[in-house]
Amino acid sequence: MKKFCPSCGKKVKKLYDNLCKNCFLQKLSIRHILPKSITVHKCTDCQRYVAGKNLTYDFEEALKKKLKDLLKEEIVEKVDYIAFKNRIELKVFLRKYGLKKIESFVLPFYEKSIVCKFCNMKRTGYHNVVLQIITKTNLNEIEEFVEEQVEIFSRKDNLAFISGKTRIKNGIEFKIGSKSVGMKIARMLKRKYNGELKFSRRLVTRKDGRNLYRLTISLRL
Repeated sequence: MKKFCPSCGKKVKKLYDNLCKNCFLQKLSIRHILPKSITVHKCTDCQRYVAGKNLTYDFEEALKKKLKDLLKEEIVEKVDYIAFKNRIELKVFLRKYGLKKIESFVLPFYEKSIVCKFCNMKRTGYHNVVLQIITKTNLNEIEEFVEEQVEIFSRKDNLAFISGKTRIKNGIEFKIGSKSVGMKIARMLKRKYNGELKFSRRLVTRKDGRNLYRLTISLRL
């Protein structure tokens, strides 16, 4: 038994959301959820892009994450894109009830400079661990080693940064954001130079009913 499409009046065998195939596909769209423009944020300090809750050096990853956040609709099967200096061309593949449709859009595109959360923490001197290295020799070599290791760890740990560095009597002191990174580097130095480790901690604040401590690691070589 054929049915009437209330939109165009055609007789059809099947309706989709009470519309014929052609009227349904005309109505099927994501235009209403698209923003007026797309902006990708890049940190001026670490040169990483914001990708959702993460940071990445890969522009493509950041842009894909931005599009994924924008196009979470169930009807979106995939999105192809080409980004230019000031615009992005989108080809959006839609699917519903077994029917397919392709929509194309051109949106203004911007790359905005910011200071990311973690670089701002670094700027303000945030740290969870103080690494004190007491030595009369190899000081420049040790300083370079610590900085290199922090850089390596920063690829997986956003708190792996040095927010302060001070020459002290017979040594050097680093303020490091990540407690685990500070511990790892201290143990690496201990193995490398056969040093003696000591640990202490100091209460700095309370958060959500918990005491928060700052760790001090003293390594005597």
